[in-house]
Order: sequence, then structure tokens, then C-alpha cells
Amino acid sequence: MSSIYKTVVTNLGGGDGTVSADNGQTFDLTAPSNEPTLNPNPEQFMGYAWSTCLNATLLSLMKNMNPINETRVRVSVEFVKETAKPGYYFDMKATVAIKDMDDAQVLKLAENAHKFCPVSKLISENEHVSVDIEPF
Repeated sequence: MSSIYKTVVTNLGGGDGTVSADNGQTFDLTAPSNEPTLNPNPEQFMGYAWSTCLNATLLSLMKNMNPINETRVRVSVEFVKETAKPGYYFDMKATVAIKDMDDAQVLKLAENAHKFCPVSKLISENEHVSVDIEPF
């Protein structure tokens, strides 16, 4: 294994605390709420990570296309309470759009990106994770 990048992130105080990366960047957190806030929460970080990784992987798969069409990956993350057992889970849906490309080609690229994206590899076995397409 050859590491390309490593970071260490530390949380203090859980969902209403702070999270800091080893480069000094720190965020004050807010627990999930429907109240407006400028502070991020874990659901947003999951969405940031997956949408960015999936879109970067998509663009990597398209690198030999000329020109490379504009892409968009929208990720919905819901924090859900289990009904049949104690606990919670994330319900995550990624929606991929590629400008000026037919649905069949977008779907094929989205499925391949999901297969190769490192974040997708972490979460893809979860029954509450899905990838779909939409018009750009």
C-alpha cells in the first residue's frame, strides 16, 4: 500500500462541539436541527465528502472525453431513527447529472464512478445508500 495523503481529524464535544484537522482548520459544530445555522453538522460533512469524491471520480472516468461535459453530483443525507431496533442511520442518495449527455451514458458513468469512488466503497454495502441520475 502506498499512501497518497493522510490527515488526522479530532472531535471534542460531539455534535455540539468542535472538529479540527491536523492542518489547524477548526469548525464549530451544530447537532442536526431544522433551525438555520452557519455551523456544519456530521450529515453535511458526509454529503460534502461523498459528493466531492463521487464527482472527482466521475471526472476522472471522463478524462479522455473531448470536451469534458460539465458535471453535478447532489447528495441528500437524512439522519433517521431506527424503527425496529435502537439507534440511528444515514439514508444517503446521490444524484448525478452531466450536461449534454444522454441518460444511458450518464447512468453508466454514475454506476462506474460509484464503483471506484473511495467514499462509495466505504458506504456502498449499506442498504440506505443509492445513486441515481437527473437532467443537468
